Amino acid sequence: MTLKELANLKYQRDTATNPNVPPYAIPRATFNDRTAGGLTKAILTYCHLHGIFCQRTGNEGRFREGETVVDVIGRTRIMKGKFIPGTNNGVSDLTAVIGGRYVGIEIKIGNDRQSDNQKRFESKLIASGGVYLIVRNWDDFISRIKPFMGSNGV
Repeated sequence: MTLKELANLKYQRDTATNPNVPPYAIPRATFNDRTAGGLTKAILTYCHLHGIFCQRTGNEGRFREGETVVDVIGRTRIMKGKFIPGTNNGVSDLTAVIGGRYVGIEIKIGNDRQSDNQKRFESKLIASGGVYLIVRNWDDFISRIKPFMGSNGV
């Protein structure tokens, strides 16, 4: 399957699931594998269209707003906020479950390489019976995901 075929499949699904919307009003998706975000979007769409559980995983942390207090003379003050770092360093970019098997998908574009945390996560996942895929482009994803797909496409 090419990225163009993926876009056509998504359009057909969108048209079928929205019969009250005229076909010209349904936007056509475009996909590319030149960036990590573009490849991630394509993989998520592929999995969604094939009934595969797949989600993006993040470990970017979060900002916790400062507390609002009123001082003794009635002035409202906002205390300093705090950044709470993510705790799941090294977790794969995408998490999928295919045929009951956990599949971690790490997306690497260009000269991007695995960090030490990602290598540790990969080792733990494989030791636990999971699958870890490092994907560099769309064709790489399709060829590596095929062994896990059944005869009905999933």
